[in-house]
Amino acid sequence: MGQHHLPVGSSSRLRKMTLRRLLKLTQIYKKGTFYENLIHLSVDRCSILRNVFSASMISGLVHLHELIIDDCSMMEEIIAVEEEQEKGSMDTIEFPHLNQLELRKLPRLTSFCHMKCDSEFPLSEKVVVHGCPR
Repeated sequence: MGQHHLPVGSSSRLRKMTLRRLLKLTQIYKKGTFYENLIHLSVDRCSILRNVFSASMISGLVHLHELIIDDCSMMEEIIAVEEEQEKGSMDTIEFPHLNQLELRKLPRLTSFCHMKCDSEFPLSEKVVVHGCPR
């Protein structure tokens, strides 16, 4: 079975993205995909999606205000570590404008990112973590 991912296309112009009930979606990103204007991302009931971002994408998500991930049964981490970073670490993962973070019903979620690093959300106003037993 091949990997299913979103097309690269005009991803750099996206400001709001809602992914709902994409039952075969395995990746939101592909090498060369950038979402630098993304303000809102909602991922809901994407049952085999294991992560949301690659570590290399994070520096380009400076405008992200809302990140909502709900009912993704296979989600293990929010930020995936790429092969070339597997043994390394990042100093800081920063979402400078993120004011709403909601993680709900993610039974396999074990970490935000399993690399050694600090996470910073300087403008966060609302953080909800519910139904994430690990």
